[in-house]
Amino acid sequence: DLWLMLEGKSPTGSFKDFGMTVLVSVAKAAGIKQVACISTGDTSASLAAYCAAAGLDCIVILPSGQVTPEQILQVKMFGAKVILVPGSFDDCIPILTGLVSDYGVYPGNSLNPARIEGHQATVFLAAKFFGWEFPEWFIVPVGNGSNCSSIGKALRLMKSQGFNASSRIL
Repeated sequence: DLWLMLEGKSPTGSFKDFGMTVLVSVAKAAGIKQVACISTGDTSASLAAYCAAAGLDCIVILPSGQVTPEQILQVKMFGAKVILVPGSFDDCIPILTGLVSDYGVYPGNSLNPARIEGHQATVFLAAKFFGWEFPEWFIVPVGNGSNCSSIGKALRLMKSQGFNASSRIL
């Protein structure tokens, strides 16, 4: 049998919402006022939406020419400040690093451990759906790999709690 969990079927259209809800909740609880990310689509959509809901300022750094006009419009509709950078995703990294180190902006990318914690929801929801049994495989989008590490972390956690969490990740 093949079962699908369409995590992108959300108001943002992003498969990163589980992680972003935790990240933004942690930021809000810590009194953070500004959150920023680098993105080519999914991260920016998710961060902008959840920052808007939490009343936090959002800065989205996008590589110019690598995102669609619709993706830019989506984050602007949520009130995010958009910085378009000539070049690639990697060319945006120094800008985010500077905002974090020089201005205390909270990072919204997966280098933030709160994102990893939130993405574990995929495993918890699948286990609950299957009566606390685990599927043989989890096949997840890679992006930068944070989803894979989240799935692995959740499986190790469930195994440490006595569940037969021997799923493999692809």
